[in-house]
Amino acid sequence: MYLAYIFIFLQVILISLSFQNYKNDVYLKKIASYVLVLILTVISGFRYNVGRDFPNYELMYLDPNNVRNLFIEPVWQYSANALRNLGFSSVAWFLCTSFVINSCFITGIRKLSRNFYLSVAFYLASC
Repeated sequence: MYLAYIFIFLQVILISLSFQNYKNDVYLKKIASYVLVLILTVISGFRYNVGRDFPNYELMYLDPNNVRNLFIEPVWQYSANALRNLGFSSVAWFLCTSFVINSCFITGIRKLSRNFYLSVAFYLASC
């Protein structure tokens, strides 16, 4: 329940910043992108048993030799094996993958969008 309030709060801040746009200040966009990547990584990385596909992703991490896991890209297999050998649980893998995904999205939005804050607000709304 409180997670919905966090998303609503982020949306209000991003939309209000998009109207002002702070004269496209590159330094402020860079700081905002780091903060957003951190917040989104924490929110999406620590979710447990959320979504219909969560058990499938957890099974991919816990049982790498399963036949259903043959479609996973080698990068994710190597990172999952490394985390598993270091003794981490599936939560660490979710944090790692959500960090990579969110940082790539936010970096792409920062470099390609005319209005960074409005584009990030749409990215958050698409979830």
